Amino acid sequence: MSHNKITVASQSPDASGNVSIDVANMSDVNVSSPADNQVLQYSTSASEWQNQTLALGSGLLVLGQGDSNAYSNSGASSMSGAVYLYAPSSSIVNTLNATITKYPTTDWVTSITLPAGSYFAQLTYRVEFSSSGYFNFGLTDTTGITEYTTKAYIGEDRTTIDNAASTAIGYFELASSTTIVIYNNNSSGVNTVAAQGNTPSEFSTLLIRGV
Repeated sequence: MSHNKITVASQSPDASGNVSIDVANMSDVNVSSPADNQVLQYSTSASEWQNQTLALGSGLLVLGQGDSNAYSNSGASSMSGAVYLYAPSSSIVNTLNATITKYPTTDWVTSITLPAGSYFAQLTYRVEFSSSGYFNFGLTDTTGITEYTTKAYIGEDRTTIDNAASTAIGYFELASSTTIVIYNNNSSGVNTVAAQGNTPSEFSTLLIRGV
């Protein structure tokens, strides 16, 4: 007696009729030495799907991923002017070749120096208030004058500011290496540095992508 033997993607069924197919068995998929965080990306020149590392512009910088540390360790003397972001070295993503400057002996980032290029940035920042009020922030040069993102506002009274958003975003181009900071130039009802606790470290995040 003869039997027809059915295969799927060159894989034979087991005794129960089940067929297990690995992605590499597909006729239009070519997977070679796959690595963590790679994706299947289609190659028109090869007419097949290949495992590739996903390109994210010309690089990525991510600072602040929910790590906890008291803001009183940041070296800040007030909640106005340049404010800082907590980023332990183990949680920093930096493929932009940016230079990250920290307050001595801590993981509080005081400034970032970016090489020449084009960037998209997104920034969230959180603080503790002693009364109803607001707090603004955005990316600027070290003087706080040249702005690289929109100015965002948080706080109970942020709605009194026309078109106030709670996230700062922006696209900017740098002709040469430039140092940038997170800057506050207007606030009301914000608590002291000593009273900030872990809020700025736990809930503040900066993402900058090269474009």
